[in-house]
Amino acid sequence: MKRCFPMLLALILILSLTLVSCGTTRYEKQGISFELPSSFEQRAIENALYAYGDEESYIVFNKHTKSALAAQGITTLDVAAFIDHALTENGMKDSVEVEYGVDRAEFSYIAADSDTEGLLYYCYSLAIRGTDCIWMVQMFCYASLASDYIPEFDKWAASIVVD
Repeated sequence: MKRCFPMLLALILILSLTLVSCGTTRYEKQGISFELPSSFEQRAIENALYAYGDEESYIVFNKHTKSALAAQGITTLDVAAFIDHALTENGMKDSVEVEYGVDRAEFSYIAADSDTEGLLYYCYSLAIRGTDCIWMVQMFCYASLASDYIPEFDKWAASIVVD
């Protein structure tokens, strides 16, 4: 019995660590809440308000206020106008199919890494209208892993709630 107890304790510890690493964490930030894998760490990504990720994927949150939108010539919190402007500015207007919903839009595309030749990323983008802004949320993974991550991105997107 004395030998079984340490082994049982070790097994319980291993199982609890495994369950914690596979779980999710709910984040409550100013104006937005979302749920992501607990294994994600906060990342420092240029121009991102919030960013989280691991070695294979990451998610970036940006908040576009009324004044920032006005500086781009967008005078209302209109998601369609925002997406049209963003895609036009990035030369993607004719190459991306956007799905529009009520106060939201979703689209995906493949992007090349600017620093590493031949490295491609799959990007799932979501724009959501808040009470005083438009949130742009982008989820990335290596293009070769897209089929594995598309269901995950759908879950992450479904967890997003904006004020």
